[in-house]
Amino acid sequence: MVPHQLQRIAQRSGMGLSQVSGHGVGRNFSGEFFMALSTGNKPELPAKWDGMTSLPPFLETDNVETVKSQLIDTLFMATAEATEEAVLNAMTSAETMKGFRGVETKALPRDVVEDLLKRYRRGYMKDILHPNQESIVKPASP
Repeated sequence: MVPHQLQRIAQRSGMGLSQVSGHGVGRNFSGEFFMALSTGNKPELPAKWDGMTSLPPFLETDNVETVKSQLIDTLFMATAEATEEAVLNAMTSAETMKGFRGVETKALPRDVVEDLLKRYRRGYMKDILHPNQESIVKPASP
């Protein structure tokens, strides 16, 4: 993928975050940032040149393969869904623990979160999916 496509994909992480984080996402001092990296294109090694006996090659080019911009919507949705799922998994994977001076923090039960998501029709991009359309990212098994 090329840089402008990666930037557009990274921006879609905010959509997934907003599904589970309420109204705080994207506000001043909210603190989130998103990165998208690509390792798809491997440049060829430059032509042989010993640096002494001849002039360097005048011009060399690389071929770059990229996703057609018209077909990138699926990646946008997958990015948002994966971000949302990562937040939900992080919320529900913690265990009950005791901290400073014996203060106990309870774990957030996964089934409670699932019930809330169903009750309020949240989660897995319910706001943008058509009722007949299924999620393209399947939830991880518990």
